[in-house]
Amino acid sequence: MVIFFVAPAFIFTVVFIAYPALMSAYYSLYQWRGMSEARTFVGLENWQQLFSDPVILQCIWHNLALVAVAVLIGIPLAFAIALVLARAKVFGRSLYRTAYFFPVVLSVTVVGVLWSWVYNPQYGLLNEGLRAIGLGQLAKPWLGDSKLVMPAVLLVTVWRFTGFYIIVFMAALESIPRDIYDVATLDGTNLWQLGIHVLVPMLREVIIVTIAIAITASIKRFDLIYVMTMGGPVHDSELLATYMYKKAFLSFDMGYASTIAFFLFLLTLALVVIQLQSMRREEAVEF
Repeated sequence: MVIFFVAPAFIFTVVFIAYPALMSAYYSLYQWRGMSEARTFVGLENWQQLFSDPVILQCIWHNLALVAVAVLIGIPLAFAIALVLARAKVFGRSLYRTAYFFPVVLSVTVVGVLWSWVYNPQYGLLNEGLRAIGLGQLAKPWLGDSKLVMPAVLLVTVWRFTGFYIIVFMAALESIPRDIYDVATLDGTNLWQLGIHVLVPMLREVIIVTIAIAITASIKRFDLIYVMTMGGPVHDSELLATYMYKKAFLSFDMGYASTIAFFLFLLTLALVVIQLQSMRREEAVEF
């Protein structure tokens, strides 16, 4: 009977994760344009190119910046908002829930185009707003400046995805017995003390899973960045996924693209394992 419950997840993992990863590793050993079956075995030549490619280093730093912002800003912000909405007396709580989750259900293409308009240097809402309040000297080509493009993109990712984490944390907070809240209130614990010292330890498993989701989503991020900047200007917002796409479907270098894809898989796996191990060590020390 157990096999009927395990089989769907196992089949999904094999077909959509394990098999593509293994095929990427296989194709990384070949020079292949992807237009025919003709392939040339090159061994580790693609991997040598990967580790000597300066754009790859830029991509890694940009992906790690996405991870850092998601884990260090997005998730704590989401937990704080969820805590306020779940426990504080807030007028129009349902309206706030809808407003925070609204960006999550929007098409990523719509979000990318919308924020591209906001950041437009000529008629964008951000620059026009700065000019309207007398701060026109601060108007910038936000997506065209090599120093500003990543902060601008990181802001959009926080706006786009924090709502999902808010809903996760709100569901977790509502599953906690009311007696715990009542006892904490009688002890004189304020909302933030309750959240940090009581609820965070209780929601450790939920937080671990949420961080793992944030890491994997940030490492494989593609669509939003590609719509907004296409990795530009001059690779200043390039990610591993966007660079892989360009190598595969613009340069038709499927062998090198497969190398990047498998490297992306290994990087994601390594970060998730490190995160899970660190959280487990912390838990072992506490107990």
